[in-house]
Amino acid sequence: MYAMIYRLAGILFMTLILSGGHQLIAQSKKKDPVFDISSRIIEKGDSVVLSWYIKKADSVKLEGMDEKLPSQGSYAVFPDTTVIFEIKFWLRNGKVISKKRKVNVVLPVIEYFRVPEIATDEEEFEIKWRVGNASFVKLINVADSLGLTGSIKLQRDTTTRFVLMAVGKHNRVLKSATTEIQLLENAWISKKVLYRGDTLRIGWKIKQSTGVFLEPGIILLPLNGTKTLKPPGDTVITLCAQRRYGKVDTIVTYHIIVKEPGINYFWGENSILRGDRSMLTWSVNGGERVSITGLGDDLPRKGALEVSPGKTTTYVLQVTDGDKLLTREWKIRVYPYRKYISSTRRIEDVLPGERLETDILSVDRSKYPDEILLRVVVVDTSGNYISGLAPESPGDTIPFRYFTGLNEIFDNKHYPVKFDFTEIQESASTPYDISVVLDYSGSMVGTIGYLEESIKQFVLRKYLNDRISITKFDDKINTIVPLLTNPEEIFNYFSFTRLAGYGGKTALYAGADKGLEVLDSSKRNKVLILFTDGNENSSFQFFGQYAITANQLATRIRESDTRLFIISYGAGTNSELLFKLASLCDGKTYFISSPEYITSVFDEMPRVLHQYYEIRYKPVQGEGNHRTVLSYDNHTSRHSSVFFDYFIGENIDLSDIEFDTTNYWYRTINGKHPVSPPQVAVNFVFNEELIRSEYLLNLEKYLKYLNAYPETEIDILAHADHVGTENQCLLVSQRRAFAVRNYFLSKGIEEDRIHTRWFGKMHPVWSGEEESWKAAENRRVELILYE
Repeated sequence: MYAMIYRLAGILFMTLILSGGHQLIAQSKKKDPVFDISSRIIEKGDSVVLSWYIKKADSVKLEGMDEKLPSQGSYAVFPDTTVIFEIKFWLRNGKVISKKRKVNVVLPVIEYFRVPEIATDEEEFEIKWRVGNASFVKLINVADSLGLTGSIKLQRDTTTRFVLMAVGKHNRVLKSATTEIQLLENAWISKKVLYRGDTLRIGWKIKQSTGVFLEPGIILLPLNGTKTLKPPGDTVITLCAQRRYGKVDTIVTYHIIVKEPGINYFWGENSILRGDRSMLTWSVNGGERVSITGLGDDLPRKGALEVSPGKTTTYVLQVTDGDKLLTREWKIRVYPYRKYISSTRRIEDVLPGERLETDILSVDRSKYPDEILLRVVVVDTSGNYISGLAPESPGDTIPFRYFTGLNEIFDNKHYPVKFDFTEIQESASTPYDISVVLDYSGSMVGTIGYLEESIKQFVLRKYLNDRISITKFDDKINTIVPLLTNPEEIFNYFSFTRLAGYGGKTALYAGADKGLEVLDSSKRNKVLILFTDGNENSSFQFFGQYAITANQLATRIRESDTRLFIISYGAGTNSELLFKLASLCDGKTYFISSPEYITSVFDEMPRVLHQYYEIRYKPVQGEGNHRTVLSYDNHTSRHSSVFFDYFIGENIDLSDIEFDTTNYWYRTINGKHPVSPPQVAVNFVFNEELIRSEYLLNLEKYLKYLNAYPETEIDILAHADHVGTENQCLLVSQRRAFAVRNYFLSKGIEEDRIHTRWFGKMHPVWSGEEESWKAAENRRVELILYE
C-alpha cells in the first residue's frame, strides 16, 4: 500500500520540501525526534506532506519504503484511502524510535436527499439535503452553488428526476430521486337534465395539451375555459384533450337529457285594495323567452314582480318554445277588498252598494264522509268582519241571501251541493291551544323587530281562555314558551332580544314539528301558526326527532288534527309549497310582502279563530284533492266566488313542488331521487377544508341514516365564498368535498354510495358578502340523500 502511495506521490524537489519541513519542525520547537504531517484529513486527490527531524541517527526510514531518508526532510504523498504513516529512527546507540501519524482520506458524502414522491402541478413542494466533505452543492438543471445544508421550493408540471451533486475539490458524488407530478385537471357541467331552451355551462381545466375540443365538432378551445350550450334535444357531450405529440384523451362524457318546457305556477294575491301592491310569482321550466304581458320581456325563469294595477287585471305569463307558446293567466281583482280584520260590524250598518268579500280560512274534515265544515269570514272594505248574515234562530229572516251556491270539483267534475250555515259568535266559540312557530334565521335581521312587536300585540289581544306556546328556530329549535294563558307569564318566558343566540340556517320542517309537539296532548281546538321568510335547508340534523321533509310534516299535522296557518313573508320562500302545505293541513297561507303587514296578520288571527261563519255540506266521496267553490253576492248586485282545496286520504306527495328540478343541485342518481332539499351540514373557515368538531354531530346524523338504509346514496355539494379566482375557489371547494367524502369512507360507507360535486363560488347562498356572516354561510358543504 505504501509503495503505491509513494509511487503516486513522487519525491518533491528538496528545496521545496525542506522549506515546508523546516516550517513544521520550527513549529514543533525542535523536539527530537519529530514526525509531523501537513493535514490529518484530506480529500481524495489532495497531497499530504510528511516532515521529520532528528539530530543524531544512523538511519531514517518511512515504513513501506526501502530508501533511507536524511535526518531532516519532507515528503509529499497522495493517498487514496485513509492510511497510517510510520517512520523509524535508528539511533547510534542502537535504539529504534517509531512514530506514527494517521491521515483520513475522505470523499464528498450526501447524508440525506429528501424529495417528495408525489406532488400536484399546482402546488409548491420542498427538496431538502445535507452534504458533508464538499465545497458546494448543485441541483442539476435547477440551481448551482448551493449550501451544504439547505432546501429549495419548486413547482413542476411533469414528473421529474432530480439529481443532487456534492462537489469537492477533486471529486463529485451524485444522488437522484423522482417526484411524480399529478395533474390537477377537472371538468364540470352545470346540469345534466334541463328543459329545452335552458343553457348549460361546461367548464374544464386541462394540462399538457395543445388544445381541448368538444365532440361533435372538433374546434380547438383553450386549455382552461368554459362554454355555454343550448342543446335542442337529448345529446352526448364529450370533452377531449389534444395532448402533445398527437395523443387524444377523452376527459369526460356527459349524457344530457332535455325535457319539454312547462309552467310550474303563476300566481299572486287574488284581490287587493286599489293603490296597494301585490307580488306576482312564477316558476317556469325551460323555454326560450319568458314574458308577462304589460310587465316585461326576457324575464327570469323563476321570479317575482311587484304590481299595483289600477283596476282588475288579468296577467298572462308567456313562454316561447320554438314555434309554440305556453301561457298561464292570473287575475288580480282590484277593489277595497279583504283588508285584514281589525273590528266587527253588523250587516244592518252596511250601506247599499258597499262591497263585501268572502274568504275561506280553513276546513274541518273530522266528520268526512258525512260532512265537511268550512270556516268563512265576510269583510268590508275597511277591514270589518260583517256579522249577522246567518239566521239566529229557525224562522229568522236576513236582509238578503249572501251565500248563493256551493260546488265541489273532484276528479275534474263539478258537483253542486246543498249547504247550510251558521255564525259562530265570540261568546259561543270554544277555546284554542295555539302554537306559534317563528323563523329566527339570519335573513330575518331586518324584519325581526316587526315580528317581535307583532307577537307582543298578539299575546295581549288573545282571547281570555286561549293558551299560547312559542317556538323559535333557525338551525336550532327551542320551545321558549309552554302553553300558557296569562300574558304576563308568557312575557316572563319570552324575551324580546331579537336575533341574539340565533341567526343561523333554516330548519323549517323540524321547527314546525317541534311546535306541533306541544299540542299533542291537547284536547282543545288546535292551531299551528308558522311564520317564515326562507326556504328549508337545515332540518336533517334532527333526523329521528322531527320531520325532515314536507311530506313528513304534513302527515304529522294531519294526524294531530291541527289546523296550519302559514305567514309567508317576502320572496325568499317556496310560496307554492307553503300554499299547498297549508291547504293539506286544512288552513290558510298569508302571503305578505311588506313588514308592516306582519302586525296586521297577527292582529287578525285571534279574531278569525273566534268569530266566523260555519258552512256545512255533505261532500263528494273519493280520495284525492277536492276543491270547494263558494259563490256569493258581494252586495253590489254582482256575484263572486272563492275556492278552497282540501285533501282526502294518506297518499300525500309534495316532492314535485318541494324540489325545483331546474335548480343547479337537482339530479337523479342511479334512478334514485332526493329525499330532501340540500341541507347545509358543514361551514368552513376561509380557505380551509378542516371539518370543525361542532359539525361532526350533523355528519353523524347522515351516517346513522346511511347505515340504517343501505340502499341510500349521498351527494356532497361543496362551495366557496367570493374571495379568489374561479379556479382557486373551485379547488378549495373540491378539497372540502373530499374532506366530507373521506369522513364517510373512514366510517365504513361504501365508495360507490358517495358522490361529490364542487362549485366554487358559482352558487352562493348570498350573492353579496357585505358582512362576514354571509361569506361564512357561502363557505359550506350541502348534503342530499337519494332513495
